[in-house]
Amino acid sequence: MKRYDSIVGIDLGTSKTCIVIAEIVDEKNFEVIGAGTSDSRGINAGVIVNIDEATDTILDALDKAMEMAGKVRVRDVIVNVSGKYIKSFDTTATVNISRGKGAIITENDVKRVIDAARINASSGGDEEIIHVLPRNFIVDNESGIQNPINMSGSKLEIDALIVTGNPTSLRNLRTAFDNADLYVSDVVVNALASGESTLSIAEREQGTAVIDIGSGTTDIGVFSDGSLIYTRVIPGGSKYVTNDISIGFKIPFEDAERIKINHGNALPEYIDKSSTIKVDIGGIHQKDISVYELSKVIEARAKELLSLAKKGLDKSGYTRYIRNGGVVLTGGFSLLKGVDKLAESVFETSVRVGFPNYTGPLFEMVNTPIHSTIMGLLLYGIKNIDERDRRYNGPLDKILDFIRKIFGDIF
Repeated sequence: MKRYDSIVGIDLGTSKTCIVIAEIVDEKNFEVIGAGTSDSRGINAGVIVNIDEATDTILDALDKAMEMAGKVRVRDVIVNVSGKYIKSFDTTATVNISRGKGAIITENDVKRVIDAARINASSGGDEEIIHVLPRNFIVDNESGIQNPINMSGSKLEIDALIVTGNPTSLRNLRTAFDNADLYVSDVVVNALASGESTLSIAEREQGTAVIDIGSGTTDIGVFSDGSLIYTRVIPGGSKYVTNDISIGFKIPFEDAERIKINHGNALPEYIDKSSTIKVDIGGIHQKDISVYELSKVIEARAKELLSLAKKGLDKSGYTRYIRNGGVVLTGGFSLLKGVDKLAESVFETSVRVGFPNYTGPLFEMVNTPIHSTIMGLLLYGIKNIDERDRRYNGPLDKILDFIRKIFGDIF
């Protein structure tokens, strides 16, 4: 019996925390049955800054999602992770296939070489390894192999991307969920999750950058040959735009956010300079605001955020990998009018806005760049569900599964 009948993703954002519950249809597909969102508290730029407030935020969003999903057991969750402490680097490892001439490489051999890469990457470092992502396997000096299982060989090598995070920050993350009586079965970096949900197979193969700009962080991911090959997180996101509007027009932050969403445009050259809008301020009085001046404020900060992402890519040396696929812009920031065109001028390549590749139930609720990360968490989870099942195949889990089989939803 599989441990998982449903799968739960949780996107901890600086401004919003989202939870999506999905029912597993088969080994490749799921259907969304519930979703909930709450204003984030205790979370800033991808880091838990107040565990109790973060736990309350999680429980609030979970209650809303479960109310929609109905009678469903939620215990194991897949959670995103972001923040400036996320780092990535390459490593290699080698294992011998010592079973005689013509030995066949097994799944266990692949696991051994991945474990060896993990050990190599962890030696001398204090960071916690979040992902070991194979980029390339080499069998008896033959490179470019994506899946070596069932091949003949005497030596198996791996070229992998290592993604790490700050151990203290990750412990605080897990503690916040523990306090909500939830178990974090997987932690997934934002860029990997957003790439899972927004990129086509062709884009992942030919080389594409995912730029996920949320409220407090900008997550960069470069994909090539089907794999994530680089990721970085830059502090700063769309709340900086809102803050500029708030300061520039001397209005409350909440009103500035509403104006940004309803009237914002990142391309002032397309705005009539005489155009104004009347804005309710705090529900008390109205204020006239120039749409053109609003657009200029948005353009300045948006261009800075995009330029920082471009600078990060250039510094990494991975810009050359995205010449064919260009940039996919996602996250709430990408919904700003004109921001994709502004991004094209900054990155000097093609740019499109990335939406989750999901067409099932509750499509209208989750088919937005705001939910790219959380839908990617579900896709990542269903791809790796067999691995998580293997983590829970001990005697105690078999007993619990037997009890659940008899008593069903009581447990």
